[in-house]
Amino acid sequence: MTEQPASTAPLAAGLPHVQGRCPACGAAGLFLGNGGYITCSVIDCPQPDAATEVLADFWEARQHGAFTFCPQSVGHVTMAAFAKKITEKVTAVAQRAEAVRYANEQKQRAERAGAAVERGRAYAHELRHKDAMGLLAALDTAPGPASSRATEPTTQHKEP
Repeated sequence: MTEQPASTAPLAAGLPHVQGRCPACGAAGLFLGNGGYITCSVIDCPQPDAATEVLADFWEARQHGAFTFCPQSVGHVTMAAFAKKITEKVTAVAQRAEAVRYANEQKQRAERAGAAVERGRAYAHELRHKDAMGLLAALDTAPGPASSRATEPTTQHKEP
């Protein structure tokens, strides 16, 4: 038995009226053509056999064993089990994406915290430097013997 192309597969044999809209142009002009093919009646439709192709794809999906029983050992025997497995995979992908996003946020927070610590260290160093310079300036301008000793040269030993 040879497989017919989707556009020539007799899907609607025996149906006198076809209700619905064309998936290609959106018009409600579907009719049952010669040989039982669903066709769009709009002359300017870019793909008059689109409804037949969509129905063929749907029919192929319904014939897949996952809807009732899948003889291949793929881990699902009913549609509910198949849906559960797909849901678990989608959830795992979403959780991984969330973990990657959280890790990136943590890295950015750590970088910002490190930069803030460095700015704090630089500011503290600058303050210590200013305080030390201010203290030296205060010693130089203070009245009394401390200021005279600071400006006079001192000798460690006496000469004979």
